[in-house]
Amino acid sequence: MSNAAQSYTGTGVHQRALSSMLALIEQHIVTPPTLEDVARDSGIPLQDLQAIFPDTHAALVALAEDSLMRLVDGCTKAVVMIDPNDAMAQFGALGEAYVMWAYENPVQFRLMSNTKVLDTSQNPQLDRYFQSVRDLMVRMLERARDAGLLHPDENIPQLALTSRIYAYGVARMIVDDRMREWDDGRDQMEAARASIKDFLQRIARGSRAPNGARRPEENLSRPA
Repeated sequence: MSNAAQSYTGTGVHQRALSSMLALIEQHIVTPPTLEDVARDSGIPLQDLQAIFPDTHAALVALAEDSLMRLVDGCTKAVVMIDPNDAMAQFGALGEAYVMWAYENPVQFRLMSNTKVLDTSQNPQLDRYFQSVRDLMVRMLERARDAGLLHPDENIPQLALTSRIYAYGVARMIVDDRMREWDDGRDQMEAARASIKDFLQRIARGSRAPNGARRPEENLSRPA
């Protein structure tokens, strides 16, 4: 059993089914398994699976939602460890938490990256988790702007989008094991953390506060 599938160990039909589906997706990335495949792999009678998941799509949604709950939980825990007065430090912690989630849940990350298989933006049950992270990003950047850490005219929605694109790219490089092509001397997460810090430093230089307030990089990773 893969490391990813081990996170679903349990005797209940729901957990066994998710564990089996996750392992099958890991083996067959292009085409997701059907409920029939899961039944054969897990030994769970098909009718028992169908009593929980009406179809394959419902099972994929359940698998994705379980992972997204972990994402939101990890982001929340990472942010509350940072001084609440340091909005940019919290923003950096949020980025690290997202990348760590992808690192720990690579199969689910790939699944949700493939919109042909599972388009999370068109599924309100799943999109609400991403929306909560988006809202948190915007609030943090607004607080940083109001504290003088960003330019008062900074385009917050655009900066949030740019940051999201960047974080996704870092996560994708880790999941695809491509980080070492550019940084072969460090652990992938260590390199990712350094990259996120560098990204925020460049935000600081590009959005320098006019009143002499501290720049965002001076606030990074300072615990409460």
